[in-house]
Amino acid sequence: KELSLRKVDAMGHDALYERLKSLYMAKDSPVIIASVGSLLQLVTPKDSFEAGMMEFKPGDEYDLPELCEKLSGIGYTRCDTVEAKGNFALRGGILDVYPPGSDYPVRMEFFGDEIDTVRYFDPESQLTTERTDKVKIIPAEDINETGSILSYIPEDWLFCFDEPLRISEQAKAIKEDVEERVKTLAENGLLKEEKEKYINDYDLLMAEVGKRQIISL
Repeated sequence: KELSLRKVDAMGHDALYERLKSLYMAKDSPVIIASVGSLLQLVTPKDSFEAGMMEFKPGDEYDLPELCEKLSGIGYTRCDTVEAKGNFALRGGILDVYPPGSDYPVRMEFFGDEIDTVRYFDPESQLTTERTDKVKIIPAEDINETGSILSYIPEDWLFCFDEPLRISEQAKAIKEDVEERVKTLAENGLLKEEKEKYINDYDLLMAEVGKRQIISL
């Protein structure tokens, strides 16, 4: 698992969007398989992630300038035409948004402050692919990146660890690697930002997992 430390480039956005999509899908997944790196990765805490989500459906009313500000506040970039995930565009009473968790961007047509229609469209042809009665939009960036995927896993779930000793050794190796990479990136001015921590503490995570049901293989 490649942990994100470098300043975000195009490939970094792809990795970020996949992670955000995974966090969104976790709540409906019967099984979650996670690598050691995924467990150590700092992510948006569940409450912050859910607070940043928005649901739209015909009949809802919004002040468009305020809505655009909110979209910018959860990581979306305003542009003239939506072609990539994480973008949004406003043209008159038409708002296009491309959420990281969606295969297609969504187009909402407003009549005044009220949503008249909601539909998905092809970003290349800009033509409608299907109409929908509602759409959920998730954040397009990490918000308060201080949590772990544990906050997304219900407390009554069963945890299964395949070779716990090997997992512990991998966690130690990842920590040492991250510390070395942080040092190198900082020396070369490529570190995204100074943080109190760059990954989750494995021992603290295991202490939390220890309060739940566990099977070791």
